[in-house]
Amino acid sequence: MKWLAADNDRKRETILYDGDCGMCHFWVKVVLKLDPGPEGFLFSPLQNQVDSGDLSSILVKRVDGTVIDRSRAILHILNRVGGIWRLISYIGRVCPRPLADLIYRGIARIRHNLFSKPKGLCPILPPELRERFILD
Repeated sequence: MKWLAADNDRKRETILYDGDCGMCHFWVKVVLKLDPGPEGFLFSPLQNQVDSGDLSSILVKRVDGTVIDRSRAILHILNRVGGIWRLISYIGRVCPRPLADLIYRGIARIRHNLFSKPKGLCPILPPELRERFILD
C-alpha cells in the first residue's frame, strides 16, 4: 500500500497557525507526531508573519511560494503525512470547497471556546523539535 505512505520525497513546507489558539496548538502537536521525519513540516505562528489581519485560517506555504488555506490546507497536510490520513484527505476532497470552507469557518469561529488559550505562541517542545519552528 505504497499510496498510503507518507510523502517523504519533498521539500519542507511551512504550516502557519494562530499562536494564540489552543486548538491550533493541538493541531500542531498532532502533525508533529504524524510527520516526525527530518524533512517534515516547519511551523510558524501567524503572529510572526503578519502585522494584523485574519488569524482564523491555518495556512500552508509551499516551496514554490503558493499558499493553501482553510480546508484545503488541512487536506493537504493530511495527504502529506500519509496512512489513514491520506485516505481521509481523498474523501474530504469530494466535498465542494465552498461547503468545506464554510464548515472550516464555523469551527474557526468557536475554536477559542473549544480549547483553552495557550501560554505562549509555540507549544512546549523537546529540543530536537525546536528547529522545526520559525519564530522570527
